[in-house]
Amino acid sequence: MKKIKSSGFLGKRAWIKRSCLVGFVQIFRVFLALSFFTYVPSACPDGGMDVTWEDERQVFDDDDCVRGLIVLKGGFSIDTSVNTSAEIYMDIVEPVFGPINLGGTGKLTLCGDLLLGSHAAVTNGGKINGNGFSLILTTSLVVPESKIKIIGDTIIDGRGNDLCLRLGKLVIEEDTTLTLKNVNVCGLAGTEDNAKIELEGTSSKLVLQNACVYLDDDFDFQNGALFVHGDVSVAGKHDFVYKSSETCTIGSCSFLSFERDSRLSYQPGSSERTLVRMMDDTSYLCFNNAALEAPVSGMQFLGGNLMFDNRVALDNPTVAGGVTQNTNKVQGITIGDGTNQDNDVAVYLLSGANVEITGVLDYNNVT
Repeated sequence: MKKIKSSGFLGKRAWIKRSCLVGFVQIFRVFLALSFFTYVPSACPDGGMDVTWEDERQVFDDDDCVRGLIVLKGGFSIDTSVNTSAEIYMDIVEPVFGPINLGGTGKLTLCGDLLLGSHAAVTNGGKINGNGFSLILTTSLVVPESKIKIIGDTIIDGRGNDLCLRLGKLVIEEDTTLTLKNVNVCGLAGTEDNAKIELEGTSSKLVLQNACVYLDDDFDFQNGALFVHGDVSVAGKHDFVYKSSETCTIGSCSFLSFERDSRLSYQPGSSERTLVRMMDDTSYLCFNNAALEAPVSGMQFLGGNLMFDNRVALDNPTVAGGVTQNTNKVQGITIGDGTNQDNDVAVYLLSGANVEITGVLDYNNVT
């Protein structure tokens, strides 16, 4: 703390007041960190008022609470040798450095945001219950070969860093929302049960918020709902295949862009044509050097904005993956519904746009 030089009593009193205020703030921070639990196991490290540095890897047992002003410089692991479902609770103010081993089947429950410092890496998967809190990245994070299962609402805030899925996968449990924000999602790929992000059921939700998604291969979004907030782009010479029977919603003031030879392949598990939805007239779906493939039953856009730039292919074949053009307007790619002006879609062809249509594009706006 920088001391204030003073030769008078008032200056000394001001310095004392400032010292007391800083002390109060430190105590209050610790109080917040300690206020989540009334039961503290004897093995639970507690940094107390001073920041405690743990240079060695810390091994935690079932029901341990880790909280306070602790810096886990050597990382930590969950011991699952006695209880394969061992669960620990964590609410620490300082970052975690070093390897994080969840024991394959162990559970990490957050009671506050967790900051992953430099050199932090998940070396063995397990379960994470975010409780609505965030895992905050300060460097790229690689998901290990063993999966990480999200079992409670969790936010991964990349702060502009990479979340790499080339080795492992993320699984989102039923009734759970995973938000990936301010992050570059690298290595997204996989079909059927090999998808790098797997939503277990219809009530699972994935939120992409100000994120860039890079496809390494075709990716199947098979279950659950997808929400887009802010500016989200999908790139790579592969297909993002939307197979879910739930909605893909582009939120207000949000922009979903398919770029660099990527393709949105709309192949839901039903004949529902309107699962790709835009919230209002501030929602945008853009194709820039990209493609859109509709199913045999076609698809329909209601409201929002469509934007096309550079080379764009709109495919509406008679057979999924086929080359024969559909000629039935009822099974085409439909814009608007022809009856409700609120469902009109604003269509923008930018100066470099070259749109190639295979099949039927039915412009059915009221105005």
